[in-house]
Amino acid sequence: MNSGELREVVTILSPVKVTDKYGSVKVNYIPSDVVRMKIGSQSGVKENDRHEIVQSYNVTFCCYYWLRDSITEEHQLEWNDTRYRITGLFPNVRRNEIVIQTEKVNE
Repeated sequence: MNSGELREVVTILSPVKVTDKYGSVKVNYIPSDVVRMKIGSQSGVKENDRHEIVQSYNVTFCCYYWLRDSITEEHQLEWNDTRYRITGLFPNVRRNEIVIQTEKVNE
């Protein structure tokens, strides 16, 4: 991986489980690391499902391989004030990188 390609600042959000007074468990995300990543590809689609417009937006991030212990599929990424849910992690030792496939969180 070429370090000059890591141009985008991305925040890694860690999940924290919180229990309210009624015993319900909710997952909150707090910032844990700020790292530089490369944007591999961006794609999106808008479709009409049962008279409701549904948007799907996918982004592929690439980062250094040594971050493999810091990122799991439970984490989320924040880039340009938008949150992304991790759908796949693909480490590549030969290129010294991890390819992270994500989708935009629609909330």
